[in-house]
Amino acid sequence: MSRSYDGGNFMGNLYMNMLIQSGEKALVDGNFKEAERISSIMLQGDIFFAKAYKIKGLALQHMNRELDALVAYEDCLKYHPERESKR
Repeated sequence: MSRSYDGGNFMGNLYMNMLIQSGEKALVDGNFKEAERISSIMLQGDIFFAKAYKIKGLALQHMNRELDALVAYEDCLKYHPERESKR
């Protein structure tokens, strides 16, 4: 019996999880420009919107761009975990 799986989807999810970890690490390390850059890449990937906007909001807040951070947080609230899949 052979098992079949969507290898492209698996690799895409692996890549996005690596981006999430990198973005969170950049926040912890205080590298906020890198965290914002990573969140922008995540948003281009059309997946994990809530996590991407959360990382972006935290990065912008620490860079003293409060208005932009508020917009990112509002966008974060639009997405729920059950909608965190590719459209």
